[in-house]
Amino acid sequence: MKRTVFASALSLALVMTSFTTAPARADEDVAKILAGIAGLVILNEVVKKNRKPKVQQNTYRPQPIINQNAHRKNKYKKKAKKQARKVAPQRCLTEQWTFRGSRDVYAAECLERYAKANPPRECLREVRTRDGRRQFYTPYCLRENGWRT
Repeated sequence: MKRTVFASALSLALVMTSFTTAPARADEDVAKILAGIAGLVILNEVVKKNRKPKVQQNTYRPQPIINQNAHRKNKYKKKAKKQARKVAPQRCLTEQWTFRGSRDVYAAECLERYAKANPPRECLREVRTRDGRRQFYTPYCLRENGWRT
C-alpha cells in the first residue's frame, strides 16, 4: 500500500518537473497548479479507499451487579474444613451372638483400624462370650451419629 502511494507520488513529481523545463508562462502555471491539485485529490481518494478501518478492541466489559454486596459474600466466605468421611467399612461387618440372639455388628478393632474417622465412643458395646469379652458397634447407633453403614 505504501509502496504504491510513494510510486505514484514519485511519478507525479517526475511529470511535474518535465513541465518546468519549458519557458514559464502565466497561463501554463495556473494549469500546472490545477493539475497538481487534481492529482493530489485523486491520490488522497485512492489512499482513503485502500485504508483498512481501525478495529477498536474494547477489553473492559462491565458486569451487571444485581446486589451491591453480592461480591463481598463470596470473598470472605470461610472454606469448610475437610472432615473425615464417616463410612463404616463393609469388611468390619460381622455377625455377633448376644443374649438377644445373633445380629450384625461392626467389630470394634476393625472399625477403629480401617475407618477414616474415629467411631463414637457412646456406640461402643461389649458382650461376654465363651471366648472372652467382645467389643462392637451397632449399625443403628452409628447411623444416629452421622455414619453411613
